Amino acid sequence: MSPFGSNRALTLVVSAAVAVASLVFFSITLDLSGDWSGDEAHKVAETYFLRLALDGDFAHPDWFATPVARTNPHLGKWIFGLAILAGGEELPTDPEARWTGSRFLPPEGREEQYGRMLKAARLVSLVSVAAIAGILTWLSLRACGPLAAGIAIVLLFRHFLTITVARTAIFDALQALVVLVSAIPLWMLWRTRDERLVRSITLGALAGIACAIAFQVRLNGFLALLSAWLIIGAASRLRGVWDTIRLLAVVTIAFFVGATALNPFYWSAPRSGSNIAVTVAPDTLLLVRPVHRYAAQYRDVQAVMASVPESMRLRGVRARFVYFGSIAFSGIAGKLIAIGWLTALASVLARRDRARLVFGLLWAGTLALATALWLPLAWEKYVFVTMPGLILVAAFGWSSLLSRALATISGKRRNSL
Repeated sequence: MSPFGSNRALTLVVSAAVAVASLVFFSITLDLSGDWSGDEAHKVAETYFLRLALDGDFAHPDWFATPVARTNPHLGKWIFGLAILAGGEELPTDPEARWTGSRFLPPEGREEQYGRMLKAARLVSLVSVAAIAGILTWLSLRACGPLAAGIAIVLLFRHFLTITVARTAIFDALQALVVLVSAIPLWMLWRTRDERLVRSITLGALAGIACAIAFQVRLNGFLALLSAWLIIGAASRLRGVWDTIRLLAVVTIAFFVGATALNPFYWSAPRSGSNIAVTVAPDTLLLVRPVHRYAAQYRDVQAVMASVPESMRLRGVRARFVYFGSIAFSGIAGKLIAIGWLTALASVLARRDRARLVFGLLWAGTLALATALWLPLAWEKYVFVTMPGLILVAAFGWSSLLSRALATISGKRRNSL
């Protein structure tokens, strides 16, 4: 039996060492000082909203001024902003960036200042990927053993999306990290039946809050809540129906309370004379204000998507699944992930390693399926949120296959002696 299954301290130390080693590796091998790409300049410019938050100015009209400001949650901007402040730089004085037709660039005259901010923002993505490596190691060691952990790290490092998001100032690495964190309390709820009410409610609340944080990094983080619902529903085998309903309620309430608290757009009111449309920020009681704001945000998302060029959209379920597969299962690492999933499915059908594999298949599979169905645009970065889960299950599948193969070979050798 692997010592990692029962020795929590050893598992934690090894996982932390992997995270630190990953951070050192990426810091050496990746150049964080390259030219601007995609919407990095826009992400840096939006750290301006941390300036407003630190000033306590939640009535400023900029929180409500544009559909982009209303549909892009602020938590990722704040974390990027904290990294910029930690690097000794001043935050932007407005959220403006120049669109050139192919990418965003800093406002004219502020290129040097924004360039210094860019490295700090990129460092957040790099640290997030290193943390993903550590958590993947922890989950793999606890659920399956060192072979699965080693396979997971190799697949993570070899997939092209990992390198892309680790060196780019976008929120996808940060979101993927938080979504992966949400799997930890869900795994604890799945693994054993605990009669202690406080513990189960605490784990459910932690899962809901983690999903809320993912949602407030990027709105598609809402899909993580679907995985949480399914895991808790499927785990009803370990607890009664009413316990399951209670846990579902706890996760859902924690999600919406956490998400609402983290985004000033949901609860703040623009100062009088701000010329903000009443459809965006109606003058309503605080308790019902979030209902109106969530509805307004949904309308804004539809408007923003309608403004995207047709060439970038993914129309129809088939186009979305094909695109998702072309990114997630691209290259050698992607093919190995696909084979690992087939192996995991085969193991479940053969009734081997069911507990851990079924959890992984349900949690990661729900997230991947929901993401593939949701994909509105042909942007490869949208797929990364699913990669840690896909890699985790693939590592379990490969570990199960290789362990059985090694046991068979070892048995044959003993019989031949």
